[in-house]
Amino acid sequence: MAMVPVRTPRRWFDGRRGRAGAGFTFLEVLISVVLLAMLIVGVLPLFVRSMRSNSEGRDLTEATNRARLHAEELFELPFDAPELTIATGSELVTTERYSTVQQRWIGGTFPVTERPLYTRVTRVRQFGTDAVDDGDLLFEDDEALPAGTPVTMVHLKEIEVHVSRIQDAGAVVGTRRVAVVRLLRSN
Repeated sequence: MAMVPVRTPRRWFDGRRGRAGAGFTFLEVLISVVLLAMLIVGVLPLFVRSMRSNSEGRDLTEATNRARLHAEELFELPFDAPELTIATGSELVTTERYSTVQQRWIGGTFPVTERPLYTRVTRVRQFGTDAVDDGDLLFEDDEALPAGTPVTMVHLKEIEVHVSRIQDAGAVVGTRRVAVVRLLRSN
């Protein structure tokens, strides 16, 4: 028996079968791009909200640190220091704005040529021991001792500092954050 060589059929590239397995068609790429765009549009608000929350948190932390620093500076003063002495009425209120140009707090008239970064309102009230008799340390306005009260009657001074960041003109309404630090100083 003679051996006949078996010839394997040659497969020629016909263009259709080889290209289908080699890559993506334009339609497949287009559908993928549309799906990816829909996914990005759905997730993008989460990233924007996260960035806004981080920014607001940073601003509130900075305002809190500025309020705490000022309250502690006032707390370290002598009990009868002018900054803690009530001249008229039943409280001492001072309002200051922070100048980024001068890098300091300015009370009174603020320069028209610049915009303040923070506003700080400091309130000092004085109380006698009868204000603490009810057991809480949230004092009512009618419990505050007025200016001119003899020093022997004043036993507590409440120092309250509010610091808020001035929002940009384009900021969303209601995003203003205020940091409040309240300390009680006894004589």
